[in-house]
Amino acid sequence: MTTPLKGFRLQGKKYQPIVTDSAGVLECQELGIGLSLTDGQLVMHDIQTGDVLRTGQEAAIEMAHEAENQRKVAEAATAEAAKQRDAAESRADSESKARRAAEDELASLR
Repeated sequence: MTTPLKGFRLQGKKYQPIVTDSAGVLECQELGIGLSLTDGQLVMHDIQTGDVLRTGQEAAIEMAHEAENQRKVAEAATAEAAKQRDAAESRADSESKARRAAEDELASLR
């Protein structure tokens, strides 16, 4: 398979071409990464795990998305807590009114 990726490895005092594998991946064993082209974009991946190594921009975008998701979860939790607080306050108010009414009735019966 021919690939536009070309690499060289220093062997002794000469640089020797690095042969790509059958998938067109150029392996840099010293760094433990493989280089390939996907849709015209250079992609780096860990040779041992196969995990794609993200660029700084990709990592920043993913972190921004995660932060936005966490913000939405926190916002929903805050809204739910406020709803529960309001319900508890309403129950406490109702119970207080009922207690006062019961006390007033008890006082009137004495």
